[in-house]
Parts: sequence; structure tokens; C-alpha cells
Amino acid sequence: MHIPVAFRALASAALFTPWDKSQWIASDDTVRNGASHSTLDIIEAGAAGNHFAQSIANFHGNLDYATLGGAGFASQRTVDDWPSLDISAYDTITLEIPFTDGKKYTFNLKDTVPPPVNGVEQSGVSWEFDFQIPAVNHTDGAVEKVVMPLSAFVPTFRGRVQNDTAPLDLTSIKRVNFMIRSFFAEQDGDFELHIKSAIASKEGST
Repeated sequence: MHIPVAFRALASAALFTPWDKSQWIASDDTVRNGASHSTLDIIEAGAAGNHFAQSIANFHGNLDYATLGGAGFASQRTVDDWPSLDISAYDTITLEIPFTDGKKYTFNLKDTVPPPVNGVEQSGVSWEFDFQIPAVNHTDGAVEKVVMPLSAFVPTFRGRVQNDTAPLDLTSIKRVNFMIRSFFAEQDGDFELHIKSAIASKEGST
């Protein structure tokens, strides 16, 4: 049984700082016999590509839609034994992005995770927020901010919007993932997104 990690006493909270590669695993379209692949690497402070005093995450790989007829995806999700998060004290998550290739990405939250069947990960309802920033490579410590009101996350099942699902349980976020998808042949190829931090906050506190 996971006991949610709560941040109730904090005005804001960095959800994944410091970044830990062991807490992330690929969840790509290879589970449906696709050919997309992703990695989440940690760029340590002082290493090439990191202009900050702390580590940052590098979500990268290759997105292929041809194999599955236009519906490719690649993602990195938190591992099965990742502790749940209680973010009910907050109403916003902000991503700080120092580098992006300009492609469209998706940030997902899940409050339920179906058990695997014969070792195969099963689909469940995801609460999604799509974002796209013009290509940028900050080398001066600056970041682009993606402000994501929790009220703006959309419940989906296998990419289809769900209109009859229960509200997202912010007291027990069991899985988080960063995703890129083809949006039915809209984008493909190599991708790369750097994330300095993901910060939960109350509106007006950042």
C-alpha cells in the first residue's frame, strides 16, 4: 500500500527534485507493436546542456507513426513502486523548460492504475494537458514556463475524451508521465525536451 507524499505545509513544491532516473521507465507504443522509443536521462549540474546548479531531466527519443498507421506515442512514466502524491493543497503545476524542439508534448496524471495482465501494462484513464513551446535553447539559466491549471486537465482513455469519469483525486496521484504522440501523423521523428522542474503551487504563489 502506498502512502501519499503530502506537500500541504508548503506554498509550492518541486515534485521531482532532485531528478532520479531510477524512478522513471519507458511506456512506448512498442506495447502495441509500434516502433517509437523514449528515454529519460538526467543531466547533472555542470554537465554539457545543463546551465543550472541542480540536475535536469532530458526526455528524448524517436516518434514513429508509420508502423501503427498514424498513431504513434512515446512516454516516460513513474515506476510501479513510485510513492503516490497528495497535491490537493495546490491548483497549478508549472513546468520549467530550458530546451525544447518545438514539438507538442503531453503531461499526464493518473489517480488509478489498472494491474498488468500477463505482465502487460493496461490502459486506464489519464488526465492530460497538452503543451507546445516554440523551439528554444536557453544557455543563460532562463526557462520557459508551462502553467497548467489542474482544472484544465482533460480525462482521456486511449486518447479519447471521457465525459463521465469521476473527478481527479488530487490526494492520491499514483502515476505521472511525460508523453509525445503523433496526433494522427501530425508529428514524428527525433524529439527532445529538457525539464528543470515541475512545481505544484496555489494560484498567485509562484
